[in-house]
Amino acid sequence: MTFAVVGIAEFPFDSATAATAAGTLDDVDRLCGENHTDTAEMFMVRSTAHAGAAGAAAAIRAAHPDLYVVTNEELVERFGRVEFSYFRQISTVLAVVTLFFGFLLIAVLLTVSVNQRLAEIAALRAVGLGRTRVVAGVFWESMMLVGAGGILALPLGAALSLWLDAILRRLPGVPARLHFFVFEPRALVLYLGLLTVAALAAALYPMRIVARLPIAATLRREVVS
Repeated sequence: MTFAVVGIAEFPFDSATAATAAGTLDDVDRLCGENHTDTAEMFMVRSTAHAGAAGAAAAIRAAHPDLYVVTNEELVERFGRVEFSYFRQISTVLAVVTLFFGFLLIAVLLTVSVNQRLAEIAALRAVGLGRTRVVAGVFWESMMLVGAGGILALPLGAALSLWLDAILRRLPGVPARLHFFVFEPRALVLYLGLLTVAALAAALYPMRIVARLPIAATLRREVVS
């Protein structure tokens, strides 16, 4: 059969080895025969800009109630909710475990640091430094530790995501332009929020030690020792 090629199109979610062509229904009739609609497993239909995908889907459902009709938006939402939920669960578990151990490490470091500087903190309080400023100093020390780790984690996480994405995209049947790891601004906002919560939680006990520190008893113990 002779066909006229009127243009070359890209199908973003085709696999790398797929040979996909698009044409009118009349061309499909010529190529596959008049009864191709009875044996075809799937039809992909492009809607006009005026009708939109939702309008086209509603019209097809009304005309052919026996067909299962889904739009690209619904398909992507289903993939993100069902098929890719495994990756979300794994990333959530890893993030929670990492955040918990990071919280423990920062809390231990701050507690040890504060205990080693009790005499210095008591002396500062004795010369007039307010309790609020001392407690705020411990909190900002926690923020600096967590922030330093968070800044280092961003480029490392980006490099690791690119490496894992390249591995997963080599799987057979994966579309050529599909990416498993994509940067989203809301993920960065959530990341910063979790770091702030971890810094605050790790500093709670050291801040309590500083806030309830007995100045006179601490200085006396330091002089006697």
